Amino acid sequence: MDQRKLHLICDEEADILHISLGRAKEAISIERQDEVFLRVDPDSGELVGLTILHFRDGFLKIRQSIEVSLAKVAV
Repeated sequence: MDQRKLHLICDEEADILHISLGRAKEAISIERQDEVFLRVDPDSGELVGLTILHFRDGFLKIRQSIEVSLAKVAV
């Protein structure tokens, strides 16, 4: 079982939710859905976080859920 901590940071002014899995680390962003970006370690393909744009005004009003696999992501 993965023991990394989940960190949530909501930038209310920019309406962006940042989710980090474990300690923050350098990553690349891959857009998987409109305004939902996976943050991926470019060397290992490991998912290290998510960024959701227009979190309140878009995501919560339209989707309200997202499915993301913790498996490695092809970069």
